[in-house]
Amino acid sequence: MGVIGKKDLLVTQKAKELCDYVFLISERMPKKTRFTLTVRLQNLSLDVITYIYTANDVFIRHDKDRDRLEERMYYQRKAGTSLNLVGYVAHIALQQQAILPKQFERISQMIYVCGNLLGGWIQSAGRRIHAFVSGKAGRRERTTRKKPSQGHKRPQITQLHIKLPDVYV
Repeated sequence: MGVIGKKDLLVTQKAKELCDYVFLISERMPKKTRFTLTVRLQNLSLDVITYIYTANDVFIRHDKDRDRLEERMYYQRKAGTSLNLVGYVAHIALQQQAILPKQFERISQMIYVCGNLLGGWIQSAGRRIHAFVSGKAGRRERTTRKKPSQGHKRPQITQLHIKLPDVYV
């Protein structure tokens, strides 16, 4: 596994785990896909990390710095696009039998987790821009969180199930 710093964002940590896994499985991919699918998967997974770090490095002095907020969102979206492309190329690799169905399932799960974290980060930046546009920049509204009733528990997602087409089963 790669080196994960204590100050890294959770989305960065999960993207690094995805990249590590892609490099791990690419060692065993067939030679016929080495210079196409293998390299493409590796480069796209590295692009995800690059865009996340670039977005995080955009310095925002305050919520009124709209240009910087939009620049951050640009790189966040680029990371999301690269993440989606990792999934697409992994699906092609599965179709070409360059990776196993279990490997594809694990990559899909990692993409799902990264995508959710990245989406939350993008929404946060979007709320900051919206606050700027609506004139509420710099003010934080107090929100009260409702506690769930004692008898009701929130459902826990324990495992992501991906249904593969019948061709692969």
